[in-house]
Amino acid sequence: MGIRRFPGIAFRGSDRNRRPWVIGTALDVWEIVAASRSFASPQEMAAKTDLSEAQVRLALTYYEEFPEEIDEAIREAQTRLRQLQRRFGSAKGIIVIGEDFDEPLEDFEEYS
Repeated sequence: MGIRRFPGIAFRGSDRNRRPWVIGTALDVWEIVAASRSFASPQEMAAKTDLSEAQVRLALTYYEEFPEEIDEAIREAQTRLRQLQRRFGSAKGIIVIGEDFDEPLEDFEEYS
């Protein structure tokens, strides 16, 4: 199905966990689509990454045809990332270092 309509796209994983990826890269389509949101255009993404403009456009074209599949893969990846961050103690935004962090402590004045 997708292989004939999208030359350059292959699938990996079992039928149940099938993931489209762009041949010539190590990236699944969802990874390219998610990353593309940080760039103004496929040309900019190609210029600033190891991907060619054709590879970026191929992933985006596949996404246009199957947005639900790719959006679900992106959501699953974001969920896994949040779970890992919680599990391994990501404290970003939780622990704040005060502006006076480098100031001498009163308790140690006698040692200076």
